[in-house]
This record gives sequence, structure tokens and C-alpha cells, in this order.
Amino acid sequence: MTFWLLYIIVILPSVSLTFGVIAACSIIIILGLICDYTMCLTNCKERRPRMIKIGKIAGAIFLVSIIITTILPNHGQMYSLVGGYYVINMEGVSDLPPKVVAAMNTFLDTYNGAEK
Repeated sequence: MTFWLLYIIVILPSVSLTFGVIAACSIIIILGLICDYTMCLTNCKERRPRMIKIGKIAGAIFLVSIIITTILPNHGQMYSLVGGYYVINMEGVSDLPPKVVAAMNTFLDTYNGAEK
């Protein structure tokens, strides 16, 4: 496992948390704009187009942040991805005796069953 792969595994949850905070801030901005928009029904006609523009930008930032937060894997998922990659691409697996492969499969089946 390379240094950069370990670095990515460690840093990705922080990036996901950052985008979660950005999404929360943008939803607060949107809620504030909705309150401001509904409170000034008569006197704020010149501010409404600007409020709508800011609301659209905040909505786009919210959607992008939620999508990125959803797509980025957490620590456990990253370790599973890396482990699966190394198991699939391990050299010399075809040279192992069938009993060893069966024992590994049994262990992995019981390990997955214990997590559920």
C-alpha cells in the first residue's frame, strides 16, 4: 500500500465532512432568504431578483455538496475497496492448494456474517 493511498483513505472523511458543513451553511442561507423574501412583500421589490439569484447559487452549492458527500466513501468503505483490490490482484493465488482457498472463503463468509 503506497503512502498516497493511505493519505487518501485518511483524508477523504475530512473532505466529506467539509462538504457536509458547506451543505448545512447553504441550507441556512436558503432558509434565511426564504424568510426575508416572505417578510418583505411590498417594500423590497428591488431586492427580490438579487435574493432569487443568491438563492439559486446557494441551492446549486447545496446540491453539489450533498452529491459529493454521498459519493465519497468513509474509512470502512475505503479499506474494503483497497482490500478487495489487493485480494483480486494478488499474485500466486492460483498456486494455493484448494483446501487453503476453501478455508479462506469459509473465514470470509463467517466474517461477513458476524458484521451483519
